[in-house]
Amino acid sequence: MSSSASAMDSMPSMSSSASAMESMPSMSSSASAKDSMRLLMACKKRREKEALRLLERPDIDVNQVNEKGHSALIYACREDMVSVALRLLERPDINVNQVGKYGYTALTWACKNNSEAVVLKLLERPDINVNHVDLLGYTALSWACEDKVEAVVLGLLRRPDLDVALVIKGGDTALTHACYCEMEAEALRLIENPAVDVNQVEEYGNTALILACDRGMEELALKLLERPDINVNQVNTDGDTALILACKNNMEAVALRLLERQDINVNQVNYYSESPGFLDADFERPHRCDRLNKDGNTALMWACKNNMEAVALKLLERQDIDINQENEDGYTALIFATENNMYSVISRITEITQ
Repeated sequence: MSSSASAMDSMPSMSSSASAMESMPSMSSSASAKDSMRLLMACKKRREKEALRLLERPDIDVNQVNEKGHSALIYACREDMVSVALRLLERPDINVNQVGKYGYTALTWACKNNSEAVVLKLLERPDINVNHVDLLGYTALSWACEDKVEAVVLGLLRRPDLDVALVIKGGDTALTHACYCEMEAEALRLIENPAVDVNQVEEYGNTALILACDRGMEELALKLLERPDINVNQVNTDGDTALILACKNNMEAVALRLLERQDINVNQVNYYSESPGFLDADFERPHRCDRLNKDGNTALMWACKNNMEAVALKLLERQDIDINQENEDGYTALIFATENNMYSVISRITEITQ
């Protein structure tokens, strides 16, 4: 009995065997890990049906990442696989803020690809980071503003957690983005926020006021001009000021309001360039290709060219007005006024020259 008992004692107990079994990876967990990687690759290679089939399994790890930090959601957004991305976003455990190559997140890629449905679904998530700055120095809003997809840009601008004071690479803010996208109502809302710097200058020398005048947003321009701290003489890289652009774009009320300012520069000349416009060689960043050649006109020239008589006469009240400036074609304000039969303006210019 004693030898039998000893033999029995040397045998592993049922509990220790069970413990050992628990410590060993199960076939099912191993298969699950393998299939999680399969999901990752299916999204990377745009194998939509395979990805959707794998997502039917609740044991799949949707947050599996590869050596680049990419998850299935990042790949689905990068490859614009809308149905897969939306299915992934149904998972309550999905990590929407995973950061991959270039510092891009799923939201970054969705905005770059104009995936409206995916962006709006991502923005439903209270934990989404809308202020993430990628390695190139841009936010999701920066990329969304490139193609001006209204629903996407509005969704981002209306997020209560959007950092309106954040200045990204290139000097842009939420306000300059809103102006660039011609979303006047959003810009009007933003300038009521004390955290917003209305005089922020972006890399091309534009402020919210210049952009408002450039894009014909009269209500915004007039609202900005109510601000005692507004910078009315900022000059952008084309040599344009708010006054020049207001005259160029027939914004008479704005031009007259600007001319109420004693410190306004009335003689600024916009630059002339042989270049067809701005072209950014770096395809991996937002760029603006809508800048036109300039022709060396002053505000007075534009007022006369556009037959803005009240503005031209107001400009001619200024003691420091330069009436003899010539543009690239040799035109003066008097020539433009003559072409438009602006007799009162012609008379006033003639008086000044005598």
